[in-house]
Amino acid sequence: MKWNRAASSFVLLAASCVSLMGQSVTGPIVMGAGYEYPTPLYLAPGQLVALFVAAVPLGIGFARAPGNSDLPTSLAGISSGMTDLVTPGVRALKVPILEVRRFRTCAAPTTPACFTPTGAVTVQVPYELGLTPLGVGAATLGVHVEASSDLPFSIDVFVLSDKIHMLKALDAVLPITAGGLSGHCYSYVKNDVAAPLNRTGLPCPPMVTHADGSLVTARNPAKPGEELVAYAVGLGQTSPPLETGRIVTAPARTLTAFTMDFNYRPNALPTRPPPMTADGDGAVVPQPLYAGATPGYVGLYQINFVVPPVPPGTPPCAEIVGPQAPTANMVYSNLTVSVGGRYSFDGAGICVAVDAPQPSAASIGPEPEGRRNPR
Repeated sequence: MKWNRAASSFVLLAASCVSLMGQSVTGPIVMGAGYEYPTPLYLAPGQLVALFVAAVPLGIGFARAPGNSDLPTSLAGISSGMTDLVTPGVRALKVPILEVRRFRTCAAPTTPACFTPTGAVTVQVPYELGLTPLGVGAATLGVHVEASSDLPFSIDVFVLSDKIHMLKALDAVLPITAGGLSGHCYSYVKNDVAAPLNRTGLPCPPMVTHADGSLVTARNPAKPGEELVAYAVGLGQTSPPLETGRIVTAPARTLTAFTMDFNYRPNALPTRPPPMTADGDGAVVPQPLYAGATPGYVGLYQINFVVPPVPPGTPPCAEIVGPQAPTANMVYSNLTVSVGGRYSFDGAGICVAVDAPQPSAASIGPEPEGRRNPR
């Protein structure tokens, strides 16, 4: 979710610089579209994020850091770094790289322009970047991205204590595998080959799992009273503190206190939860059972929570099989779970059974291979 720009008055500016060794760009390249300027970026310390860049060398197709190991600062001839301007002395920091993936800009290339060397470089924002408290403790950093030594390119980034993103199937920081496709969710790029497009407007399923590691779906819904685990990036530093690029070896709770909101309405969007204070009636805002780092991985966080009771009249989710018409009106989620921090919030729409509850417990730590690992 977008950070509330009204909070910009609380932030200090610093800068960092990411160098991407590649080829020169010979002309303008479209890398996206929208209604807000793409700069500055808003990221949190420790956040995994994919940088979509031009001028990736043609010889690079795909490279990913080995699993169950610390992240390298150079991968497939690509390296990255950041210059911290908040900390006195202006520090230069190396940035770990999870993956480098070159991709085409057209599904069915018919002209040479469709073979432009563009790519996604997934990096982890250093925890060591300076966060200078100001008012509510916000801090900002400027980031410069150099696409090549011939044509440097820079981009500003405000680094915040939290910039939460709830992971969904086929997010750019997750592996692209055939097993990740489900019903209405498709990947445009798969190992440099175009895959079917998602034309339905329906979101990809969120990475929310049961205690056994299986995804929560319409066919395998959650139950009231059950403890679930949602996976995310961008929750910031923890206590004890984490090290950039290093495998997490033990659970560590976030420094930011996150709150939650549960909305039993079909296909609801995320909403910002209220702050962690009692309201005038004495009601207490829900909090996660655990919000912190996931042991065994780099840059991955989990949010453990209990599914609240289902209100009467809540409709069940419809199981989506294959692509649906753009005009289809289906219940693909009947509970939206939102998580909010100091500067950001995001949510996940999940399916909850509307019949008898069967509570179960979830654990903190590694789960069956291929479920929660963004590596």
